[in-house]
Amino acid sequence: MTTFVTGFSEVKLKLPAGIPLASGFDLAEKASDAIHSRAVIVQYDDYAVAILSCDLFGVPGRFVTNVRNIVYSATKHRIEQLALMIAATHTHYGPALPRLFPILPAAESHPLDVKYDYEGLTRQLGEQLAAAVIHAWNNRRPASIKVGTAKLPPTTMHNRRTWDPHAGDPDLELITLEITREDGQSLILYNMATHPLEHRGLKTYSADLFGLVAMELVNRSKSKVIVLPLIGAAGNVDPGTPPNLPEKPGMHLTESPTTIVNNTCDGIEHSIAHGTQIIGDALRAVVKLVSIPVAKADFADNHSFLRITGSDPNFTVDTQVQVIQIGNVAIVGLPGEPVAIIGRKIKELGVNLGFQKVLVASLANDFIGYYFPPESYDAGGDETQFCVHRDAGNIILDAVKQVLEKVKNLDD
Repeated sequence: MTTFVTGFSEVKLKLPAGIPLASGFDLAEKASDAIHSRAVIVQYDDYAVAILSCDLFGVPGRFVTNVRNIVYSATKHRIEQLALMIAATHTHYGPALPRLFPILPAAESHPLDVKYDYEGLTRQLGEQLAAAVIHAWNNRRPASIKVGTAKLPPTTMHNRRTWDPHAGDPDLELITLEITREDGQSLILYNMATHPLEHRGLKTYSADLFGLVAMELVNRSKSKVIVLPLIGAAGNVDPGTPPNLPEKPGMHLTESPTTIVNNTCDGIEHSIAHGTQIIGDALRAVVKLVSIPVAKADFADNHSFLRITGSDPNFTVDTQVQVIQIGNVAIVGLPGEPVAIIGRKIKELGVNLGFQKVLVASLANDFIGYYFPPESYDAGGDETQFCVHRDAGNIILDAVKQVLEKVKNLDD
């Protein structure tokens, strides 16, 4: 049995009242009491990787770079910048801070009694995220890691499939990594491809579905356990959206939020109960930089938070894909919101290359909007309005294929 050294932590993010929520509809009426960042470190010999999950709408590349640099310095260069994956849970009830989100919500125009230093808050938020990784680094202990899977009931319905024949079915596979340390403490990392519930009209910070799942699992276990979520390819999947709706006019749950949470927790518990030891002791992180041409002339002006280089009309969005390998398990970090078929194709690529299991983490390390197979893009829909280029999905897929092949060749 391979013994890794792991550390993990959970940090409640401190956010003031009065900040616009990422939903775009309201201000947070009180300070945060439900927004977290959760981190896990995995080390073997002298090499370490880190995964950070945070209750934010998204994490643009420049913000990620700042957090990585803080961690790199604080750990005395033991965690390399590109060995840290930072993924958002895509809650629409986190803070909408400038340069963290594509469009500041209309709520920011509401009169505020107190004017906040948004730039300072963004900086402080980055420091708080980094603190979760640093705390995890400082409490490392020997641990074992198991991987498991379960199939969720079809409470996640594809909101494009009735009119987009290329979109495919939602990915109902749930994957867990159960990390148990010698001191008895544990962390559950789980990966599933569904959008948050997005309760309209909420006027407070909320981690949404993934926060509810964490609370339920802690209640069930009756012990201290950290629950770290990674969202899969869910750029067009919502919980319970009826399949007969050609467009999503709002959230229509065929199951109650309580049922969706319980079904998810049941799947996680099943996956853990039937989990098996991760095979092998390989540990590495590989990043590939990706450039996507910008198709629309005004895209650069309207999305200044993106890493856009070049000059009109030859702008490109520069982003990255990342693969973290733990044993024979691959965790693929994707920027922005890939649609379900992208995640399915990546899993198929990984399995064909011989990986024991492949997790797909979207909204990781950057926020570049939606992307699709070209044919799905041509079908239209609201998501295409925030897509860099018709071929963005294929460009990302090709980059992931190259990284997965590189990782497996390193094994050989």
